[in-house]
Amino acid sequence: MVKRTVLLILLTILLVGCNFPLYKDRNFDSKTATAQMALTLTAASAITPSVTPDTSLAGMCSYDWATQSLPNESVLLQNALQTAGVTFISVRAEAFGENCYDATSRVAVSFSTMETDFHVSVPVESLDNKEEMGNIAYTIIKTILDLPQGTFPGPNPGYIGINYKSETSELNLWFQISFIKDVIVNGIKGTELFEMLNS
Repeated sequence: MVKRTVLLILLTILLVGCNFPLYKDRNFDSKTATAQMALTLTAASAITPSVTPDTSLAGMCSYDWATQSLPNESVLLQNALQTAGVTFISVRAEAFGENCYDATSRVAVSFSTMETDFHVSVPVESLDNKEEMGNIAYTIIKTILDLPQGTFPGPNPGYIGINYKSETSELNLWFQISFIKDVIVNGIKGTELFEMLNS
């Protein structure tokens, strides 16, 4: 009880000390006190939350992951794969990144590309033929890597998805270009490459 009383007395002294100077200011008068009080009240009202929404935030972004199709780049890759001798069912390049949504209207106003991802579907005789599937993967990856830098948008290396389709079934691979780049540079292909990609 005594400790509590002492604590209350100390807090009272501190609060009084904060509001009144211990030594009288030579220039202190009632006008100065009024001005200081007005300044304190203005500062307090400036940080009080307003019930009215702040329209100054209009135009700012909220972000969400998104993809955008790249039809021109898809055709370019399709032609490059045809030249390389890859028989395919479909080829698609798409940009992966973020949509910027206007904070007020929630309408997408811009798109920022982080990387380009590639989707290639190819026919195969059998899903048991790892050598064939590995060689197809090698040609697809090498073709993408051999295209001039800047052909596809985005600062980061993207992913490649290969869909192998036989008459009775299908198999999908999905891997990052940076993961496999050195392997392709070293000429690894066939069964060894397929097993690396499918592990």
